[in-house]
Amino acid sequence: MKTTLIIPNIGCPNCAMAITEHFKTLNIEAKVNVNQKKVTFTYSDKDSFTIILKELKAIGFPAAPIDYDEKRRRKYEKVRLIVATILVLPLAYTMFDNFGLNIVPDIMLNGYFQMGFAAILQFIFGFRFYKNAFYQIKNKNLGMDVLIVLGTSVAFFYSLYLTIFTDKTQLFFETSGMLIWMVTIGDYLEHLSQAKTTDTLKSLMALAVDEVRLIKNGEEQIVSLNDVNVGDVIKVLAGEKIALDGEIIDGASYIDDSVITGESIPKYLSVGDTAVGSTTNLSNTILIKVSAIGSDTVLAKIIKTVEETSLIKPKFQKAVDVIAKYFVFIILMIALVSFLVYQFILGKELSISLEVTTAVLVVSCPCALGLATPTSIAVASGLAFKNKILYKGGEFFELANKIDAIAFDKTGTLTKGDLIVSDYLGDIRYLSYTKGLEIHSTHPIGKSINNYRKDIIPFAIEEYEIIDGKGIKGTYLQDQIIVGSATFIAEANISNPFLNEFEKFTGEGKVVIFTAINKKVVNMIILEDEIKAESQTLITALKKMNINVYLITGDNENTAKYLANKVGIENYYSGVLPNEKAHIIKKLQEKHSVVAFVGDGINDAPALKQADVSFSVSNASDIATDTADVTLLDNDLKLVLIAIDLSKKTTANIKQNIIWAFLYNLVMIPLAIFNIATPLVGGFLHVISSLLVVFNALRLNLYKHKIK
Repeated sequence: MKTTLIIPNIGCPNCAMAITEHFKTLNIEAKVNVNQKKVTFTYSDKDSFTIILKELKAIGFPAAPIDYDEKRRRKYEKVRLIVATILVLPLAYTMFDNFGLNIVPDIMLNGYFQMGFAAILQFIFGFRFYKNAFYQIKNKNLGMDVLIVLGTSVAFFYSLYLTIFTDKTQLFFETSGMLIWMVTIGDYLEHLSQAKTTDTLKSLMALAVDEVRLIKNGEEQIVSLNDVNVGDVIKVLAGEKIALDGEIIDGASYIDDSVITGESIPKYLSVGDTAVGSTTNLSNTILIKVSAIGSDTVLAKIIKTVEETSLIKPKFQKAVDVIAKYFVFIILMIALVSFLVYQFILGKELSISLEVTTAVLVVSCPCALGLATPTSIAVASGLAFKNKILYKGGEFFELANKIDAIAFDKTGTLTKGDLIVSDYLGDIRYLSYTKGLEIHSTHPIGKSINNYRKDIIPFAIEEYEIIDGKGIKGTYLQDQIIVGSATFIAEANISNPFLNEFEKFTGEGKVVIFTAINKKVVNMIILEDEIKAESQTLITALKKMNINVYLITGDNENTAKYLANKVGIENYYSGVLPNEKAHIIKKLQEKHSVVAFVGDGINDAPALKQADVSFSVSNASDIATDTADVTLLDNDLKLVLIAIDLSKKTTANIKQNIIWAFLYNLVMIPLAIFNIATPLVGGFLHVISSLLVVFNALRLNLYKHKIK
């Protein structure tokens, strides 16, 4: 059995490690998705679910309640930050007095006045840090929260001691308050940078049908989907969604399966053909004998693939968090040793020993380290948005610059996804006959033909008959007209003088329609899914970057081969089903370091999730947009190049921030140990260090990229 739970306070890979290792001792497999703050548990005993909930709470990672609202939580975090900023301003203003500027009112220098503001920040806004630190210590998994709590607590309680028992006016309430504030900013920026996607699984599930028309004992009845079994017969009217996979046993109709295949042209299915659940019946009533229910349906398999692959996303901060784990322990030891040396070896006063200890904890409090990644990502995300690129998580900046293979969907990605008339053979005057019949068709081909040569007016043909899956025929004055496929023309015993051209164009993956008047073929209309103008430029540029390019499409061999040759792709996969796309990506990941996928349809969702980095193009389906790591907001594939280049610049910027954060600690900790850097100076320089990280991140706004 499997259960997926939302764990709101998962913040880093250390959290994931703590959960995984704890449940391993209970023989329960736990796969943690840090980005989505979800954990999928696999267990055999049905009673284990109760144990899971209990143990999660015991180790400090309680599951979210049923009515958990992520949007409401983010709004709360924003309000929380605003209030914290208001509270910290009076404390920050007192720092001017310490630098000899006589501009601070006496009331603001009063210790009890400062304590009031600092206490709210320390124990209300900082409560989460105390809580997390408690569980980190309990689980022997020391993290940043431990250091934050100790640094701010020592500063606060030392200041409280000075306020109550001494006459000293040099206090450090502003230090504790500003540290809590800075870390709160870091947390908020991290939440923004992660930008959790819309719940893809819920969107996929929304495609399912709740009720069906069940035919039982010759009678029709509306029943719940759960009451349908394999072998049952269901009835689907025109315009309704097909609920389940099955074989058509009566009727024939056009089926819009774009939600599964991504292809824009409806398919004509008749008796003996397989219909897939979640697709739409367009034209006629059909009866379907159900062949798959529940987890065995195509839609369910897509959902399963999306869910499982979402558990293996990397996170950029992993290396930093691992280092930070040891960093915290080392700092605690340094602070403790410093206190002991000053107090018992050097024989200094308690106030001096506490001052040195506070200084060590304050200067090493990891605000700059915490801001290093989310600040750069927040700035880069804003910059990307200006360039019509939407990133959904910071780890993708790290991964995108390492891409060595990228796979593309065809329809709607490398192509425009709409059929257009590319060639016309025959007397153009006969196009009026063709348009006159096709104007009555709801098929995309008919629409495309009528959009061609709008200067040619269609004849007003009123007598017509649509032959599903073949074409349309009618009468205009005394002329008998047939418009349709080569098969339709052949079945009418009409010789076709365009057969050689027909083979040529179909070999290129194009759609061919003929018009016959009075048993004579008068024109041949060729339609194609037009290739985007920038596709070839994009592929060429990617090759220059030593990135291997692949094409993965559900289209036939001829169409795939033609497009691949046209844009310069040597490697392609044709006739691929949605789940198979994800498997192909997985195989490519075994061959390459970082594999990207670019798609636009619901059928691409599994591949988008499986890929290390995924892009959804402009006008993509909601599912593709929600699933993808990066969304292109403009119909220009060259944005893929900008996204990759920007990721390189962002990664370099983050590394600079991290290096600075560690260098700062490397310099300041010895100064604090030797009592050169006081808690006040340490707190001030700590803020400066954090601001430098922010300013360095802002340099990304100077980024410009020219497509070559």
